[in-house]
Amino acid sequence: MAWLTAGELSALRDHFDDTLPATCEIDYVTESQDARGALKKTWAARGTAIPCRFAPQVGRDFDYFSADKVGEEQFWTLSVAQSQTITITDRVILDGKTYQVRQVNDAESDLLLKRALLVTQP
Repeated sequence: MAWLTAGELSALRDHFDDTLPATCEIDYVTESQDARGALKKTWAARGTAIPCRFAPQVGRDFDYFSADKVGEEQFWTLSVAQSQTITITDRVILDGKTYQVRQVNDAESDLLLKRALLVTQP
């Protein structure tokens, strides 16, 4: 039995989408080979004015990263609409800074906002 009806969940998602105060660009990568066979990455935007919320990530256990990397990187949480496409191979551009996506919570039930863990190096 579902806790929320489809209509209630849709209304909640619409409400949470309206609370996103900033905008960002989400880019996806395509890979090809140049004439010499070297791998070439090309970035393209999924969108350039995607509503979002951006916040520093604190107090979290990052066991899946090596200890030497944790001290060098800063972690952030990006919230976007539940319907927004974002994957771990994407990058996010916000206020002229570029962040790499490390994790996305797209497997949760009754998801209101999609959240991504981002990392940037100083």
